[in-house]
Amino acid sequence: MVEETGTAKRKFYIKKRTRYIVVIAMSKLSSWLITIIFFSVFANIVFIPSVSSKKVIGSDTVTLYPIADSYVNESSPDTNYGNYTWLGIECNSYHRYAYIMFDLSSLPPDATIIDANLWLTLTSIGGTGEWGVHIGAHYCSNNSWNETEITWNNKPDFEPNPTMSRVFWIVFLPSTDWWNITADVQTAFSLDKKLTEVMMFEEPQTYSGYASFRSREVSGVELEIEYTTRPIYTVQFESTKIQKSPQTWAI
Repeated sequence: MVEETGTAKRKFYIKKRTRYIVVIAMSKLSSWLITIIFFSVFANIVFIPSVSSKKVIGSDTVTLYPIADSYVNESSPDTNYGNYTWLGIECNSYHRYAYIMFDLSSLPPDATIIDANLWLTLTSIGGTGEWGVHIGAHYCSNNSWNETEITWNNKPDFEPNPTMSRVFWIVFLPSTDWWNITADVQTAFSLDKKLTEVMMFEEPQTYSGYASFRSREVSGVELEIEYTTRPIYTVQFESTKIQKSPQTWAI
């Protein structure tokens, strides 16, 4: 699309993504101008690559829902929040962590986990930090906790480093966001087939922050797993003129 104004011509290239549209305006009379316009209330400033396409041709995908979720609150260390419709996390003068558990036993016992993404629906967020607030997903190997009994004082320990961390700057709510936790799912599947993830703000990147997600009571949490029960081969096509990138197949 070209718009003429006097002697200047401006070309607008509109490139769509799942949750945002980027408009790049170029003018012969001015320097390059990049304007990011959000047209959806589901958008956020984080540029999100597509995660819907399969990594292995011939694989299967399943969506699992949590069997337990709750959050724990340092300022009220003996209170249980297992029946709440939201999961709160916070870092300030006190902390809140969200615990989420999945049962992986419905997967075939000989499954090979290829990819796994945890999807959460963000309903509120705020705070300050390095280029925004950082929210991480941490693996927890202890699945002995109970949704109606977990508190700050009896919460199980979890890995100090996040499996994946996301940065949030400008967010229009509600926003559905994902964390890739493939390594955690692979580990849990090889053990007791129970997976616990702990969501929290990452410090010191986040100076202070608060956020809430929809809990399983209102269908706000999903785990999408790509897997295969067949052998996986990497096939590379070559010719004297063109060399293509390797493609992975489940045969």
